[in-house]
Amino acid sequence: MKKVATLAAAAGLVALAAAPALAEDMSQADKYYAYRTAVVAYERCNGVTFDQDESTALEGRITQLIGGFLHPGLRLSIVVDAKDDMASLVHGNGCGFDPVEDALALFDNDLAPALGS
Repeated sequence: MKKVATLAAAAGLVALAAAPALAEDMSQADKYYAYRTAVVAYERCNGVTFDQDESTALEGRITQLIGGFLHPGLRLSIVVDAKDDMASLVHGNGCGFDPVEDALALFDNDLAPALGS
């Protein structure tokens, strides 16, 4: 059952992150999920953990990109799901797996500027 969930998550990530920028008609929650998976992919594939200042900068950039704030409960739920889903993909398939590479590209294109890189 977990493998099916992981494959479904992979399919969802491909749909969310296949383009360099996210589709305008995506919901805020879907955009937030895509960006949070991108953060997890970057951390997992580069062996880093963002400090508080970096995390704050990334969260601010994500909020700007999705067009506003999400309810804190929804935001927390999405963060947990994104972390679990992307961690499973990276662990099971590696950083060269297409959905992971798509998430890394999304990070580089949309989120890295928040870190000054």
